Amino acid sequence: MRVASSLAMAATLLSPAAAIHSSCFDSNGFCVQIGVPQTTVSSRSGNLYMQMQASTSYSWVALGQGHGMAGANMFLMYTDGAGNVTVSTRYATGEVEPYAQTDTRITILEGTGISNNVMTANFVCENCNTWGTGSMDLSSSETEWMSAWKTGAPLDSTSQDASIQIHDNTGEFPVDLTAAVIASDSNPFVAANANSASNGTVLVSSTGGGGGGGNKDLLKVHGWIMASMFVMLYPLGTVIMPALHQWAIHGIIQIIAMIGMWVGYGYGHAAANKVDTLFDDCHQMIGAVVCAGLTVQPITGWLHHRYFVAHKTRGAISYGHIWYGRLLLGLGIVNGGLGISSANSSTKVVVAYAVLAGIWAVVFAVFSSISDYKKDRMRMKSDSDKGVAMNNYRAMGSSEDQRV
Repeated sequence: MRVASSLAMAATLLSPAAAIHSSCFDSNGFCVQIGVPQTTVSSRSGNLYMQMQASTSYSWVALGQGHGMAGANMFLMYTDGAGNVTVSTRYATGEVEPYAQTDTRITILEGTGISNNVMTANFVCENCNTWGTGSMDLSSSETEWMSAWKTGAPLDSTSQDASIQIHDNTGEFPVDLTAAVIASDSNPFVAANANSASNGTVLVSSTGGGGGGGNKDLLKVHGWIMASMFVMLYPLGTVIMPALHQWAIHGIIQIIAMIGMWVGYGYGHAAANKVDTLFDDCHQMIGAVVCAGLTVQPITGWLHHRYFVAHKTRGAISYGHIWYGRLLLGLGIVNGGLGISSANSSTKVVVAYAVLAGIWAVVFAVFSSISDYKKDRMRMKSDSDKGVAMNNYRAMGSSEDQRV
């Protein structure tokens, strides 16, 4: 079915047509065409015609104006559940789910629908020379575009803001709009208007551009490592102190967690850098701050230990180490939730993460309370012993006075 759909789309693209730019992705499973009227090129604003075609084996596909997802003006296509397709205009802010918007004005054209297991969206954009976070010179020979796609179950939604799962892959490609000029300001994608030769299909491999299947793998590894560190290993090391008072075990576990954290950070950094979205969202910025902040914890922990050994009590460095660590760990756990949310993870993953975080919070609270209770009891006993000793001393002094 996938091969037949690809051949059908390739036949459509190679049929006589206006001088339209054509690009295909994912082994021709997803193709786009772009055409610009001469009047638009002359005025640098006006209508821009676009087509997306993809096999129904895709959950959704997207075409976007811009370099990478960050700041892109995006058009998503997915099934509407009634034999047609939904075209959703969205803004992208980075490696997070693009959000629906109505600033971009499009009109759906003839030829849109589903036929022979191929989704087709023909539409014209009236104001694609500018959008909320960017602009495009519609007379330029060097414009930047991007694509994204996700295979899987159909969305079957008419909603413009239907929730989508994270893409399987992305691609980036240039378009020479001066070579994609159509004579008439009308739908160039229907047979009646086909009056000149296509400029050919530009094949974009699924490992090219700014994405790649490997990028999804990088994000998965990043997520699993960071979740393991922040809702398992770091909390375990934290609980060791109030539960067992074993500073050496505590320190070893936290250092291992710190090393794992930086490995996970490296995977996340590589994934973001690969699609040119480095530090484009709060998840990445918070993550960098947390990782950098936790790196100094072994130093403050050692200073706290030395102070405690010397003075048999906590000092300013002790409380700084304890509360600074708790703050960063809490922030890291929350940031992990942001990362899971931005990745559109399954409900099972979200629930598992939240449950683990909640369990550790309860365990830590219980052991901290028990530890504090024991310390209070010891302090009260110490004060009581001191009081008894003082009373005995006074009693001895009084006896001496009486003898004198």
